[in-house]
Amino acid sequence: MKYLSHIFLVLYITLCIYVYLPIIVTSTSLTTETVSQGEVEYLELFPWYWSMYSSIHNIVIVAPAKVMHTTIRNVLNHKECSKNNPHCTEIKNKKNNFKFNNQYKRYILNTAIRVLIIRDPYDRSYSAYMNSNHNTKQCTFEEWVYAISQQGTGCNEHFYSITNISNIKNIKYHYIIIMNYKTDRQKLWYLLNETHIHEHQYNTSPNSNLDITTKLKYFTPNVIKMLQELYTDDIELYKYYQTQLQLQLQTNGIGIDIDNIIDTREKSILDYIDT
Repeated sequence: MKYLSHIFLVLYITLCIYVYLPIIVTSTSLTTETVSQGEVEYLELFPWYWSMYSSIHNIVIVAPAKVMHTTIRNVLNHKECSKNNPHCTEIKNKKNNFKFNNQYKRYILNTAIRVLIIRDPYDRSYSAYMNSNHNTKQCTFEEWVYAISQQGTGCNEHFYSITNISNIKNIKYHYIIIMNYKTDRQKLWYLLNETHIHEHQYNTSPNSNLDITTKLKYFTPNVIKMLQELYTDDIELYKYYQTQLQLQLQTNGIGIDIDNIIDTREKSILDYIDT
């Protein structure tokens, strides 16, 4: 009887090794896998830190700071995440490191719709300034812009150039969406099957409803000049896709009257500045 129990023990151990070892090896390979140098470089070109991924719709959205990032994040997380991981769509979140490994990132790059959100650089700069009560109490907008011009846009993630973040010269995006245009934003919500969304429900910024005339008072000739130098590439990027959108709307018979395609409450600073 003693020997029989030993035989059963050996059989049990053998069975466990046979069943579970392949699972352990496979799981480990997902986190320690090696890829060729070329693949690693390609993976590193994509701005994962600023990206959110909808697994339901297989869409990866690049939204830098002050470019609808919070709104999109809140919409996706509310729809797709559980209480155990309420930030499941945010690739930069440390809890998602295992999920968004190189293998999964390659899958996303090869199969997902890639969307980039851009914003008028002047409007974005003003939003970044108003984002902190410390800024508005300690210095004027012009003083703030001057400080950024001395330090460079790399001093804070809210000031990074969208052109540099998106790596648009090397990454092909299926959609470039202009945040300032309500008509264009609707493309994003359509892709996410959120056609009846109330954006301000997910926008936590207290300055999102400021009238355009209030914003324009801050843009002195000196401020405009400094921002032009700081965001030359971003201004060119914005103006190019603004023109493309207007041509698209004209082709579709909607017309190119700027007042008809921009939400007047969120009208762009750039529309009033001669650059």
